[in-house]
Amino acid sequence: MKCICLAFGILIVVTLPISGQQKTKNTSRAEKTTVEQQLRQLEREWNDVIVRKDITALGHILSDDFILITATGTVRNKAQLIDSIKSTDLVVEPFETEDVIVRIYGDTAVLTGRFTQKGSYQGKSFSNQFRYTDVYVKMSHGWQGVSAHSTLMRQP
Repeated sequence: MKCICLAFGILIVVTLPISGQQKTKNTSRAEKTTVEQQLRQLEREWNDVIVRKDITALGHILSDDFILITATGTVRNKAQLIDSIKSTDLVVEPFETEDVIVRIYGDTAVLTGRFTQKGSYQGKSFSNQFRYTDVYVKMSHGWQGVSAHSTLMRQP
């Protein structure tokens, strides 16, 4: 649903526009569209809570065993990601994702796409483009992010 990636090793992942395919048999197109819409909305929320630094909302979006792999290869758990986001050193500008593909496999969804993230860290501006993968699992209380990974795209 989604990572901020800075040269400083802070990462947040997100997504949005969607197309996808569902592998579950006997699932109607309407059901598939509804699930895709739910995931799209959850990704938008993930983007927004990062910008707003709404740690409570982010805590609900991510599973307790959430794992993030940053563009630098660093592995962070949910608590470490939340600590990075709530840092007063980090300011993230509103952002959206592009080229998002959603694939749904029963109670698991894999979202891939691209995003540009701008902001500042310790007063120094940054702007980077990333490709990412977010993995969601449908839990008893709804979809939650369980894993995220991003890769820094080469600057032309």
